Amino acid sequence: MADTKTVTDQAKGLLSKSIQGQIQLFNRMSTLTTDATKALLAGDKTQPRPTVGEGFRRLVELNLACWSAAADHGLALANDMAAACEKALGLQAAPPVPAPRSRKSAGKAAA
Repeated sequence: MADTKTVTDQAKGLLSKSIQGQIQLFNRMSTLTTDATKALLAGDKTQPRPTVGEGFRRLVELNLACWSAAADHGLALANDMAAACEKALGLQAAPPVPAPRSRKSAGKAAA
């Protein structure tokens, strides 16, 4: 069984990793929002605005990419949680459920 110092160090490491990741994500989203707002307000003359059909296609692709990411990460999270429970209970770990091929990997394989 792990001693208190080991558990405390693990908790500190996880907290630090989480905070660092949140800061990086915040900065990324802040930059994305700023750049998108500037482009929208400036009405970039070098690139024509997308047609309604093109805008719709981009929105569908965005939603599919988000859905794919949520499915992949949700399955990975559930597998990790099941493995943690098995470890905590001293059970033999079952093999993880394989993640479905994402749209990105499927597209690369076809190319």
